[in-house]
Amino acid sequence: MVKKAMMNKAMMISISDILETMFYMSIEFKEIQELREDFFNSDEIISASILFTGNISGEFHIYIPVESLSHMTENFMGVMSEDLTDDYITGTIKEFINMLAGSTLSSINSIESFQLSIPDVTRNAVFDPKEISDEKKIILIAEIDSGFIIMKMVLTP
Repeated sequence: MVKKAMMNKAMMISISDILETMFYMSIEFKEIQELREDFFNSDEIISASILFTGNISGEFHIYIPVESLSHMTENFMGVMSEDLTDDYITGTIKEFINMLAGSTLSSINSIESFQLSIPDVTRNAVFDPKEISDEKKIILIAEIDSGFIIMKMVLTP
């Protein structure tokens, strides 16, 4: 069984690499206490999830405010804010979670293959801060240039 510490490190490295190289954003990992309270109450949170199966199985989730995702989309797509469409924004979070899952899983086990589902996107998503204490989940909080992102990985038995 893959150790939680190894998965946590692989996920941190993958997130840093992806945000810095594909989205041109700096990243700093934070603790839950450093999140603004309004993050949990915002109706402007978008979430993406993707399932994976293989040697290990589970799912990844990302929670991000629309404003931060819009900034990521501008950098990723090379478009100005006035030219952003909902399709661009939705496509960006889907591609981000796909890259995160693929990179993290490949770094955990480069020999085995994994199957990824099609990413699913939810608007007005809610992240329950109580999940942070769940030992079965890996949850990372990152501050980027334009706000916070929460990333979650859950393994299924």
